[in-house]
Amino acid sequence: MYVVMVCICLAVTLASVSYPPFSLDCGSEKALRISVNSAPKKGGNIMAYPEKLNILTYPDPFLTKTAAPVENIDEDLEKTARRMIDMMYKAPGVGLASMQVGIEKSFFVYEQLPGQDRQSPGVLINPRILETEGAFLSEREGCLSVPDFRADVKRYASVVVEGVDITGKPVRLERDDFLAVVLQHEIDHLHGVLFVDRLSTLKRSMFRRKYNKAGKTR
Repeated sequence: MYVVMVCICLAVTLASVSYPPFSLDCGSEKALRISVNSAPKKGGNIMAYPEKLNILTYPDPFLTKTAAPVENIDEDLEKTARRMIDMMYKAPGVGLASMQVGIEKSFFVYEQLPGQDRQSPGVLINPRILETEGAFLSEREGCLSVPDFRADVKRYASVVVEGVDITGKPVRLERDDFLAVVLQHEIDHLHGVLFVDRLSTLKRSMFRRKYNKAGKTR
């Protein structure tokens, strides 16, 4: 098992994990269980992608929407994914979902080796979580769509995720490290769920008060 800057305890009881100095880019059990149907076809320019991409921030209502499955992998999607990867690294972050940049399609970009010196970007299309195990406390989780706020979030300790990459090749990820958190966080985005939605009622209230005071909510 490859080691990153976090230590995850595969147990039913909660363990504690610290984040590297990045923002991720999570909600309900139901959100994690929604899956997509068939794999997308290669080619077929039927999806429109905006020329200009901006990272949407809370409380933009678009962030609460559910992404539609990607049906075709075309040149526009490939170009958009490359632009999102650039945005992710500049932020800096270790993941960025399509819904965060106003694209209602099910895919995200992510750093495949978080915490390492070299960059290894990946694209996961129509991802779904197949299996989960254990639980732990993800400390100081952050999000590019919720700037200047971090909180501890309960996450699964290990996940099995399937989807396809930008070439249409099937991908299966079995992770029990920091990347497991990234995958859960990004898949949540595709179902309209922010990490603050996973907080307790009290902590969500504290979050809203903080943002109201800062004038960041409507």
